[in-house]
Amino acid sequence: CHRVICLHCVVTAHKGHQYVEIEKAAEREKERINDKLSIVKNAAELHEKWKQQLRSVKSVWSSQVQQAEEQVKYQAKSVTEAIERVMSDRISQLHAMQAAQEEQLAITMEVVEMDLASAKSCI
Repeated sequence: CHRVICLHCVVTAHKGHQYVEIEKAAEREKERINDKLSIVKNAAELHEKWKQQLRSVKSVWSSQVQQAEEQVKYQAKSVTEAIERVMSDRISQLHAMQAAQEEQLAITMEVVEMDLASAKSCI
């Protein structure tokens, strides 16, 4: 029987039933509740630790992403600067070639004009 009963009922209506004194039953129940409470507290502590670890991981990830972003920007800037240098060098080479060709053309035109003048003097 799982009822709380008085001493009079133990000897009359519930005479053949097993019974436990209320203090003992309460103590057992208290121990059972404390055991469960201990399990719940341990689980709560573990969850709190896990939550802190997850926050730490999140912080580390954010930091790593920021560092990677900075590296990408630095590398992109370096590549862009290298491309600008190559472009500038090639344009300078083109201008130098153009100047040399114009100088060669001027010399050739001078020679042609001298030949033409010489030919006209012969006519």
